[in-house]
Amino acid sequence: MSSQSIPKTVRNVKLSIVLDIGSSYTKCGFSGTSRPICIIPSAFHSQAANKVIYIENIISKYEPFYYHLLKEFISVLYLRYLHVKSNEKKVTIVENMFMSKLLRDALAKIFFTVFDVPGLNFLPCLLSSFYVLGNQSALILDCAHTHISAIAVYEHVPIISSFTFTNNSCRSVNKFILKELRKCNDLEDVTISESDLDKIRTKFCILMDENDEDDSITETEFLSSEGNKLSISKIIRKQAFIQLLDSSEGSIITLIDKVLQKVPITFRHIIANKLYFTGGLVHQDQFVPIVMQKLRKHLQLNGSNLSRHLSYYNTPLGKPNYHAWLGGSIASSLPSDLYKDIEMTKQEYMSVKTVPMRYDWLHSQFE
Repeated sequence: MSSQSIPKTVRNVKLSIVLDIGSSYTKCGFSGTSRPICIIPSAFHSQAANKVIYIENIISKYEPFYYHLLKEFISVLYLRYLHVKSNEKKVTIVENMFMSKLLRDALAKIFFTVFDVPGLNFLPCLLSSFYVLGNQSALILDCAHTHISAIAVYEHVPIISSFTFTNNSCRSVNKFILKELRKCNDLEDVTISESDLDKIRTKFCILMDENDEDDSITETEFLSSEGNKLSISKIIRKQAFIQLLDSSEGSIITLIDKVLQKVPITFRHIIANKLYFTGGLVHQDQFVPIVMQKLRKHLQLNGSNLSRHLSYYNTPLGKPNYHAWLGGSIASSLPSDLYKDIEMTKQEYMSVKTVPMRYDWLHSQFE
């Protein structure tokens, strides 16, 4: 999206910048607006290393080389998309639930010392999504590329003990696809890009029960970005999502059940009545209806009466893959006095040269 498409009111008013750094994509824009200005890969191409490096991969490799790449990545956001003076606008970072303190400190150092921002907020993506709901209670599921995480919120208060996650998400589905592609195409030594695997998953793989016999699903072909013609077998199309939707440990079905069991029984049915799905995986065709169908069956088999209360909340505000960003946009447009306890100023950062533990909300709860 070009700067010409940004409303004049947005360019002229001193709004804050909202940045959602996901494992696959980064969304960036201004507070008080309904959609991000840009959605770009959370990665940069390193000419020195001659490869694409994802931001999440620098978590355990905090060296000057990676720090420089991260700084260049943020520079691109300001120069190519935002077109504003960095020292005039505060920044809200909608953070991945598992963002390390190392990466958080690196971002704070870059924003305060390089871009001279006046203030910085870190907002967990699960909780930022809650601002989009307009409800007091819900079970929020963030179906991201690398993991699915969930937390229950009752009367605007997060039930921290209910926080649960699984690494069984898009990336694990892609691994299954890659394994089967190599089997049926004899491609042991051929690399298939993550973007190609994403296309195969979203265009050809079907959400269905493992016992369903649908003869209309046939083998098809896909032309990769490298020019290889790949055969997409019926096994790939029918079974790619089974591990995500069955009742085994680590599936989204057992994850939701675990969260519900951690909610006090007196208002468990209220939470079950407001399941809220967000994240890129929700865009997979029929994802939410199939999950609800299997969850209801799972609860009935386990003798739970919660199956009668199950319902999901479908908000008309924006697309599920940037609800976390939109929540950050709403939250950071609220009166500044609501943020005085969580906003980090440049003066505070320069005195300690690190992000205080109060921003590391997840680790502080479980340590």
